Amino acid sequence: MLTTPDVASTPLSHARPILARSVTTALLLCANLIVALYLLVAHGQRLMLLTQIRAGVSVPHSALVASDGLVVLWSRISILVGIATGVAFLVWLYRAHENLRAFRAETLDFTPGQAVGSFFIPFVNLFRPYQVLREVWRASDPSLSPSSSASFRTARVSRIVLVWWLLFLGRGLTASWSVFARQMCGSPLERLISVTYGALAMYLLTIPAACFAIALVITIDRRQGALALAVEHT
Repeated sequence: MLTTPDVASTPLSHARPILARSVTTALLLCANLIVALYLLVAHGQRLMLLTQIRAGVSVPHSALVASDGLVVLWSRISILVGIATGVAFLVWLYRAHENLRAFRAETLDFTPGQAVGSFFIPFVNLFRPYQVLREVWRASDPSLSPSSSASFRTARVSRIVLVWWLLFLGRGLTASWSVFARQMCGSPLERLISVTYGALAMYLLTIPAACFAIALVITIDRRQGALALAVEHT
């Protein structure tokens, strides 16, 4: 595993403010949650119309056009909000990991750059981001003062970190299913129904994933705030 240079013999750096980044990230995650709710409704309506067509029920063309328009509109909004949220989260993560050097003289497993880059490396991004957030959580433990001789590696990791990561992976898998379903055999109607089911599953996972991500960001912000105060008083 890659490690940073041994900093045990060097003075601790100063923690930099993280609150603004935490608030921005949390607000954008809330926006993702809201958009996901609207997309659930839009895809639910589309699925209802598609199943009616499959059952031989006559559906007005205007209803299909309106449904497709709603899905397209909120999907475009979702892309924009998702990009903004991803950038905000990575900027927050960089600062959160960078601050660990203000709290711990112990060698860290990752650098801030590696923490952010772990999300973009194929296959490695299936497990490394979880390891990064686990390190941030442990090293931000306010029950271990910066002057403590105890290793932060023994600190307990909340289930928030693991649940968030599993939901994040699950959301990615359902998004991949939607892409795969477009290439499946069968009639265009059946493929569209499969894609819609995949989209519904993805947005159902997006909602709790956003909630746990908000809890993760806010809690780490509070933990680092408590540690920053401890550093000032040492």
